[in-house]
Amino acid sequence: IRELIIIAQDTTKYGIDIYGESKLAELLQELCKIKELKWIRFLYSYPEGITDKLIEVVAKNDKIDVLKIGGIQMSKFIDEEPSEISLKKEDLSKTFEQELQDVEIKIVEIARMYVKDQADNVFVHILCNGNTISINYFYRFGKKLLKKEAINEADSVSMDTFDVTQENQQKTLESMTREFAKAMASAKKHEKPIPSEIRLTYDKKSNRLLPQMRQDSLDAMYFARSHANWFYDIEEKVNLL
Repeated sequence: IRELIIIAQDTTKYGIDIYGESKLAELLQELCKIKELKWIRFLYSYPEGITDKLIEVVAKNDKIDVLKIGGIQMSKFIDEEPSEISLKKEDLSKTFEQELQDVEIKIVEIARMYVKDQADNVFVHILCNGNTISINYFYRFGKKLLKKEAINEADSVSMDTFDVTQENQQKTLESMTREFAKAMASAKKHEKPIPSEIRLTYDKKSNRLLPQMRQDSLDAMYFARSHANWFYDIEEKVNLL
């Protein structure tokens, strides 16, 4: 056995019936000690059940792969505190807004590289709740709106043009997460609130990036459903093209 998937309606509730508290972090920690296991996943879980210890265990163990919170694919938790992430010397004179814009541009560039810059539109959705970062990205090819795992269905590309393996999706998400961690570090440095939600839309034809954001806190239900809701909202608009 090389891969283990832990599935429950809410995995963070593991152990509560026996110990009176969640023991998911301890379970994962013990499973990571099994040499034969190369890949461990757990789904599903919800933001209110994510503890500091669980974050620490996930961050320190490479065997633990992708999280799913409320059914949404998540990037790995950042493995550094925002205050520990170094900023380049040339960034010290920039405002938080300028540094956030730099991060947004870089994240969209990563999403564009995933499809070799062939999509008409790139959509990146970022949710931030404390130290938990959730990022989803999808694309428009002509009259088709496609999720990242389905981009080879685009009419304008030949089959197997893009690498849509789980490994590549994870790598892309981790790169985006690390970039956004820089924005979190900048927010702390400038004593500014980090946006709880950012929607980025890149249009290839005009070469323009249109960011939208919100500052208010996200409840668990919004956090769980927001990625899917934005996708379906845009899908309706694409169908009208």
